[in-house]
Formats: sequence, structure tokens, C-alpha cells
Amino acid sequence: MTRARRTATQSPLSTPNRPVEASLRETIRDLIARCRLAYDSLPPTTHYYKYGTTPKDSTGRALLDQAYLMLLNLQNQFLVDRVANARGFPNDQRLFDTAMEMLQLSNMYWIRRDELAGFIIILTGSSAVICVELLDQAKGQSALHFSRSDAIQKLTVFVHFLEWIRPTDGNYALTQKLKTVVKSVIDHILDSPQRQQLGQRETENGRDGLLR
Repeated sequence: MTRARRTATQSPLSTPNRPVEASLRETIRDLIARCRLAYDSLPPTTHYYKYGTTPKDSTGRALLDQAYLMLLNLQNQFLVDRVANARGFPNDQRLFDTAMEMLQLSNMYWIRRDELAGFIIILTGSSAVICVELLDQAKGQSALHFSRSDAIQKLTVFVHFLEWIRPTDGNYALTQKLKTVVKSVIDHILDSPQRQQLGQRETENGRDGLLR
């Protein structure tokens, strides 16, 4: 009787609802597909990539406009994957790859910082994803495949851009906080191998002293 009463009073959220999970997964896949379809349906002249991940040989205003549209597309995909993570359907590798691509594209906007200032909110999320994975990788806890040096390079260039933003630009206070956090992560990651080597030397010296 007690067991039956406990089962009857359990919250519906405490047991998995497979039809709902399947529906959410399908919704996420559909949203990602719609993002790509919306971008692919644009005139080819507005696309940033020639094929695959190879950019076109565009220059000047055309290059920046193509990058801007691609950045909008990546922003949509990034937001969908962030929501998916919050719902318990992570796609960490795709989320990380999107974050890296967003930073790479945003770094070419040095000469149009007023436009990029509007992306600071979403770039905060993408830089945070990269920082977290770098920290996890340093602890040997990241299962993602990425180049550590490439991630650090993109973050470093991004920090330089943040330093260039003026107090009169939009989201200035946020950019300064973001700059401080990202710089501290970069410093920590770059110092980690040195600290490990120093600790290893101290351990070896201590061991040698004991052997003597």
C-alpha cells in the first residue's frame, strides 16, 4: 500500500518520458536544419564560403557583408545548441566548433567595431564555451577534438579586439569584464605546462635528495 501510494505521488518529471524526448530531439534537428536551409537559400553571392570551409576570395565591403551574414547564421545554430544542452541533449563538439568559427569571423570586424558590438552578448557565450573546454583539456577532462593552439590564438585576437573597444561603444562594461575573464583563462592555460614542469623538477630533485 505504501509503495503504491509513493508511486502514485511521484512527479511525472521523475520518470523519463521517451516520446517527449524523441520529440525534443526531432525539434532540435529540425531547427538546425532550418538554420542551414535559411542560409543556403540566400543568393550564392552572399555566401562566405566557396565550398566546405574554404572562404571566397572576397575583399572589402563584400567580404565583411558575407562574414556578417555567416555570423548571423552561426549565432542561430549556437543558440539552438545551447538550448539543446539546457534540455539535456548536448552536442558539445558541434557547439564548440560553432563557437570557434564565430570567433574567427568576428575577428575580421576590427574596422567595423560598431556593428560587432551588437554581437558581444552572443560572443560572450561562444568565448565561454572555448574557455571551458580549454580548462577541461588542461585537466585531461575534455573529450572534444580541437587544436589547443588554435583556440588560444582565436581567444587572444578576440581579447585584442575587446581592448580596442571605446567607452562610448555599446556594451563597453561587458566587454571589459569579458576581456578580464578570457585573459585570465589564457594566462592559466599557458602557465599550466610551466607549473607542471616545475612541479616535476621539484619532485625529481626531492627524489634525488632522498637517494643521496
